[in-house]
Amino acid sequence: MDKLKTLIKKALEEESVTGAGPSAGTFTPGTGAQYATPNAFKKGTNSKGTKNIYYYKLGFKPVKQTKLSEAQLDTDAYIDSLNIEDEGLKAHIKSRLEGFDTIEKKLNELVPLLQKAKQRTLDYYKNKPNYSVVYGTDLANDYLTDLIDLFKN
Repeated sequence: MDKLKTLIKKALEEESVTGAGPSAGTFTPGTGAQYATPNAFKKGTNSKGTKNIYYYKLGFKPVKQTKLSEAQLDTDAYIDSLNIEDEGLKAHIKSRLEGFDTIEKKLNELVPLLQKAKQRTLDYYKNKPNYSVVYGTDLANDYLTDLIDLFKN
């Protein structure tokens, strides 16, 4: 009978250690997957962190992102604010500013096309590995580099 009691007691102890008993919410640090971080869900912090984060100690600071307001983006309102009488000059300035919108639309159109082209290239080489060039990425990179240089200056 004592052997039976010992076996039952041992089984119950093992059950409580594996998470089914009263000590299910505890853990022993350093003994496997039960690792818990004490400050992981600390209240009063946000995703940008606090001043004691290491990169603050190195001298880095978060930068506020500035965006143009709707008034600044409205080309007609901007041109009107310039108080220009010459209609030809107004049209010229408007076309120059709207050119940026056109470029932005084309760049936004380009991103999904690049993703499709990459997928087609992956499929092509998966089915037929060879030295063929599916898309001229070298030429495209050269064009983009030239464009970046154009807008840097």
